[in-house]
Amino acid sequence: FFFQAEDGIRDFCLSRGLGDVYKRQGIYRVQEDEVTQIEPVDEDTFKQPTFEELSKKENWVHYLQNILKAGRVTHMEIEEDDEDKKAELTKKQLASDPLEPRLKEISRDQPPKGNNEAWTLKIVGDTANYETISINKAQVNYGIICLKSLIWPGFVNIYHKNVQSSVYVGYGFKNESTIFFPKHPQPIQNEPEEPLEQPEPNPSSPIQEEPKQQEQDY
Repeated sequence: FFFQAEDGIRDFCLSRGLGDVYKRQGIYRVQEDEVTQIEPVDEDTFKQPTFEELSKKENWVHYLQNILKAGRVTHMEIEEDDEDKKAELTKKQLASDPLEPRLKEISRDQPPKGNNEAWTLKIVGDTANYETISINKAQVNYGIICLKSLIWPGFVNIYHKNVQSSVYVGYGFKNESTIFFPKHPQPIQNEPEEPLEQPEPNPSSPIQEEPKQQEQDY
């Protein structure tokens, strides 16, 4: 199962269930230089993951691409005519700010400094399976799965009865060892004094020249 997240933050409008998103978009898994396309899920044959399967972090993955250090999800294209030099610069760019594999398990996320894991998973409520009064004898589970991100403090994802909801209450800062303090804006200066208006193009009255002082011989 998955939710829209870059270490936590998700887009509710695009994440409406595993089958819906897989039907509408081509998903590719990039892992160790190997690209494999994931076949779309048929709505008729799609089987909802069980509560027991979703109780493990290995069955939760990221759907969207990770956010880079520059605040983007893709690198800026390098403008270089020389193809060899462009390839070398692109390689350095990826090495300094790598892209995470698509559909990466949240259990593989790098935990923040001082923590042993990047996510906490908590199960509450009645986790027993009950058969419903239906022809297909479907089962229902009233348990609640709570996923909490330690990378994005304030993000929580809740799963209950085949429905998931997310909430984020925070400042939009990652839990990193790097301290980030935005600079305070410079004080706003006063407006300069405007010069008095003068008649154009010439003064209204002729300017009287001051008499020149005669040089005195010493």
